[in-house]
Amino acid sequence: MRARFHDELAALEAQALGGIDLAVGDDPDRREWAMHMVLVARALERFGDNAVDVGEQTAFVVTGLFRAFTDAAGVAA
Repeated sequence: MRARFHDELAALEAQALGGIDLAVGDDPDRREWAMHMVLVARALERFGDNAVDVGEQTAFVVTGLFRAFTDAAGVAA
């Protein structure tokens, strides 16, 4: 589940970066707001990455076995 969350956040960040020029235009206030939203998207993506790392480390401490988490499709995070 966390890996899927990570993938969704990464996709949202890519959409934000790709569409910023089309959506913002020349208005400086809108550009500033858009850049803040890009930073928020990036921070959320990093938060998702860190959550996966914490989950993997917690599972290792509990079980003594390390394995990378996988998403619903079986792809390692």
